Amino acid sequence: MAPSACLICNKSPAKDCASCKSARYCSRECQQLDWPLHKTLCKKIGKLSSRPTTPSKLGILLSADDPDPRFIWVPCPKAVLPQSSTRFDSPVVEHLLGDRITHAAERFNVGKNEVRGYELDHTVVLLARDNWLNDGSKPNQAALALTDWKLPYDWRGNILIMSYKGMVGKNVAAAPDVKDALAFLLQEEGERLEPFQDYQDITLGDLRTAVDYLSRYGMHIQRGQEHPALNITKAGEDEKTSELQKLFAKMAAGEKKKKVKGVMIRCEGDIGLYRKQTVGDKG
Repeated sequence: MAPSACLICNKSPAKDCASCKSARYCSRECQQLDWPLHKTLCKKIGKLSSRPTTPSKLGILLSADDPDPRFIWVPCPKAVLPQSSTRFDSPVVEHLLGDRITHAAERFNVGKNEVRGYELDHTVVLLARDNWLNDGSKPNQAALALTDWKLPYDWRGNILIMSYKGMVGKNVAAAPDVKDALAFLLQEEGERLEPFQDYQDITLGDLRTAVDYLSRYGMHIQRGQEHPALNITKAGEDEKTSELQKLFAKMAAGEKKKKVKGVMIRCEGDIGLYRKQTVGDKG
């Protein structure tokens, strides 16, 4: 989407929302279509606290405890790649997603609005807990509310939405050390452009992109295949199978070939007696 284009239909020219200046529309009709989502933060952008003295970028937090999205200042100290002078933003997000993350934050990079059919000129980044389906995280209340309680996937825990100036690859899990993650980005072929652009303040146009992404994500995913590298495609299109999916399929096929010969169930008393007999036998 061009900076001057409408966030609903991608037509130009488009004008800023008179209230927040953070979203652009080509017509009153497009503005009205976006209003149910836009109104959740439109008036709040003028009440933001001052930017912190430490390097920070504006993000939007979707909470597991609150149906209302909220703006948040995300610390973005500079990091440097090993054996390089290249400096880049390294967002600190774990405290916003909820400690402790099992491995690292999952990162979902969105460079196209699949719902509305246009490419972005930057990347909208969603960050979430890496093991939200199994770590006791609660369903994300804000994501549910913003998709009219019709979220097709079981997003749990907090979700942080940020905006990246350049175009990065598909979905990449951020490593504990961001330098390692970006080094990985460089090594993978054909996945990204401009991997060392900085982050920028989020806009309400980015919120629309993120919510449209959430409204589709999971439509073709089965439990056991959840992974950030999974590509979500439109219904009827051929889906690209990731290496991880192939591994899942291989493992599943192996499990089907196994035959269960019998099952032994022991109660606590039986287990205790069995242990005593084993010890006695050894003696």
